[in-house]
Amino acid sequence: GLAFSTPQLGRVQLSVDDNGAAIATPKTQSVLIFGGGYNGGRVLGAKVGKDLNNSRNPLATARVGRNDGDATTDRGNALFMIDAASGQLVWRATRSRTATAGYTLVNGTRNYAHPMLDDSIPSDLTVLDTDNDGLTDRLYVGDTGGRLWRADFPGGQPSAWTMTPIASVGRHNSGSNTLASDRRIFFAPDVVPVRNTGNAQGTDLVLFGTGDREDPLNLVTQNSFYVLRDTDLVSGKAAGEIVITEEASGLPKHSDFVDTTNGSALTDVTSLTQAGYRLGYTRTGEKHFSASVTLGGISTFTSYVPPDASAA
Repeated sequence: GLAFSTPQLGRVQLSVDDNGAAIATPKTQSVLIFGGGYNGGRVLGAKVGKDLNNSRNPLATARVGRNDGDATTDRGNALFMIDAASGQLVWRATRSRTATAGYTLVNGTRNYAHPMLDDSIPSDLTVLDTDNDGLTDRLYVGDTGGRLWRADFPGGQPSAWTMTPIASVGRHNSGSNTLASDRRIFFAPDVVPVRNTGNAQGTDLVLFGTGDREDPLNLVTQNSFYVLRDTDLVSGKAAGEIVITEEASGLPKHSDFVDTTNGSALTDVTSLTQAGYRLGYTRTGEKHFSASVTLGGISTFTSYVPPDASAA
C-alpha cells in the first residue's frame, strides 16, 4: 500500500522473547503503530486497486470498492507495530487465508490473521491507554471498505492480542455492493469516554465519518458521520467475541444507527439500545474530510462538497 497512515506512538510490555519463550523480566518498549496504507495509485500509467474501482470507472459497478476487482490481492490491508528505536517488527495483523482468526509465531514474526481484513487502511489510528498504566491497551481504526476495527493488547503475551471489526457501514453488507454504499474511512476515529452516576459501567463513544478522500468529486456515494457505542471497556477479547462473518454476527451496519439527519430528538446515549447515531451528509457528493475533535461535549469536524456536477 501507499504510505498514508501516520505512525502513532505507544508502549507495550512483552513477557516472552521472539520465539515465544517466557522471560524472567518483562520488557517494556516504545512502539510505532500504523495502518498498511492505501491500495491505489498507478502502475505503468494504469489505475490500480481502490483508484481503479471507484466512481470514475464506469466498469466498476459490479466490483465497487474492491482491491483490483477481487479479494485475492493484499495491499495495505494490515496493521503494523514496530520497535520505535530499532524499526524491528513487533507484531502485525493481516488477512487470514481461512475462515478463522488467530495468532501465529513463525520465525520470530508475531502475526494475527483475520478473515475480514480485506480492505486497505490509509487512516491514522487512535491509540489508547485506558487504565493509565503507561501501556497501550486498545486502538481503533477504519478501513476503505467501511469497516471500523478495534485491536486489544491485554498484558505482555502477544498471543492474546486481537483485532475485530465492531461496525461495518459500507459495501460489505448484503445488497450494498453499490457506489451509493461504497463508504470509505480515511480519518482516525475520535473516542469519547462517557461516565456518570447513572452509567456505572461506562460507555466509550467512537466517532467516525465516511468519504473517499481519493475521489473527492464523487457525487454518488451517500456518506455519513457516525457515533458508535462501545460498552466493552476492558482490554482483551475472548475467541468467541471475535467477529469473523459479516451478516451472521450482528455486526452493526449503516441502518442500525439511529438517523438524526433531520434533527430528530436524541435518546441519552447511556440508555440507547441501538448501535449509536448517524448524521447523513445531505449535499450531493458531500464527504467526511477530517478527524473529529471533541472538547466539552462538542465534536468538531469538516466535510467537503464538490463544486457542482460539471466539475466532476
